[in-house]
Amino acid sequence: MKDAATLGGSKMDYLIALGHEPLEIINKLKFETELLGIAQYMEPLESSYNRTSDVGGAPTKPEEDLSPEGQATRDSGKNEDKGNK
Repeated sequence: MKDAATLGGSKMDYLIALGHEPLEIINKLKFETELLGIAQYMEPLESSYNRTSDVGGAPTKPEEDLSPEGQATRDSGKNEDKGNK
């Protein structure tokens, strides 16, 4: 259930697991969505799976802190398309 809360999942499955009847669930969801409009206030919990960012990866290291492999990667431009500029 924790994964469904963070990654999104079936509202019906979750509410059935809590002991609600399917007809009761449908009526509650219609009431909350169509009449109260509260769906806009209920978003899945944020996690690293669904979080977005304009910047990816670790901060850029100074030249002197790079390993030989890191320097080769920087020189090749391999990470430039990943947001590490």
